[in-house]
Amino acid sequence: MFIALALAAAPLSGPCADAAPVARIEAEPGDRGLDVEGLVLQPDGETPAAGVVVYAYQTGADGDYDAGENGAPARRAWMKTDADGRFELRTIMPGGYPGSREPAHVHIFFWGEDTPAQWTPALNFSEDERVTDEVRARSDALGDFGFVMRGANMDGLRVVYPKFKLKPQGDRFETSIRHGLDACEAS
Repeated sequence: MFIALALAAAPLSGPCADAAPVARIEAEPGDRGLDVEGLVLQPDGETPAAGVVVYAYQTGADGDYDAGENGAPARRAWMKTDADGRFELRTIMPGGYPGSREPAHVHIFFWGEDTPAQWTPALNFSEDERVTDEVRARSDALGDFGFVMRGANMDGLRVVYPKFKLKPQGDRFETSIRHGLDACEAS
């Protein structure tokens, strides 16, 4: 089932109200570090998008979401872009789904008072052998807004710098991926 999402001008609640530009998903023993230093721009692709909620979720290094009873993944975080449209997620390098050819990835969603709820292609990582030539070509076609990340490795920490361009219209969400938004809806 799909649900079209639109946010009213109601104040944000829950983790969205408390969101800051920097968030951390707690590391697990033995996991490699990942730092996502993102930039969110308005639909014109140039103007910084300040005050936008950024919701990210991912698997653990083993490729499992470890979802709780409400279906929400264990590794998730909410951020809110700063005045320059920037956010930072300090996390672990995710694993690909066990027994799958799906590359390791981080899911990213956006919404806010003036931003309709929307998703972006999941961030993939250039060194992952499961990223196909077709996926790389689709990412490359997006130029600065590509989703296959080629970041820097700094003292064992993988740093990536994705840029996102908001869409003027919201997206349709499957009910199974509403967990980030549902946690922030006014009660």
